[in-house]
Amino acid sequence: MEGKNKFNTYVVSFDYPSSYSSVFLRLRSLMYDMSFSSIVADEYGIPRQLNENSFAITTSLAASEIEDLIRLKCLDLPDIDFDLNIMTVDDYFRQFYK
Repeated sequence: MEGKNKFNTYVVSFDYPSSYSSVFLRLRSLMYDMSFSSIVADEYGIPRQLNENSFAITTSLAASEIEDLIRLKCLDLPDIDFDLNIMTVDDYFRQFYK
C-alpha cells in the first residue's frame, strides 16, 4: 500500500493571449473555487506569491488528472485557447529562480 494517498504540491501555469485578460478573471475565480491558491511555500517553508498566471494545489491527483479536471471545468468559459503547464512546486521554483 506504499504510495497510496501520497500528496504532492503542483503549480499550474496558464499561458494565453493578453486579449483574454477579461476571461482570465473568471478563470482565476474558478481556480480558487477548486481550492487552488496563489501562495505556496517553497522548499524552506517560506510562503511565496506565485505570478499572476499561476496557481498551486496540494493533492493526491496526478498531474494529468489535474489537467483533465481544469480543462473540464473550463468548458463553461468562453471558447479560449490556452497552454497549461503543470509542474511540482520544487520544479517551479527551480525554473523561476534560475
